[in-house]
Amino acid sequence: MILPDETPIVAYKIVKSSNQFIYAEDSKIYKRKGDAIKRRDCLNTLEDCTDYKVVGAYGWVEVDD
Repeated sequence: MILPDETPIVAYKIVKSSNQFIYAEDSKIYKRKGDAIKRRDCLNTLEDCTDYKVVGAYGWVEVDD
């Protein structure tokens, strides 16, 4: 649910993490949370693990300056 004056999440990615450290990611960016969750479930099943997580972003920020 999006509250008034709240920015919605606009991008989702699948990352593989352990102890809050991201060490791999799926190359695709998803616009719909449901699609990202399906892909996460597929990757976790293929690798027989639960390391893949869905993360969301409000947008991209340039950080090299």
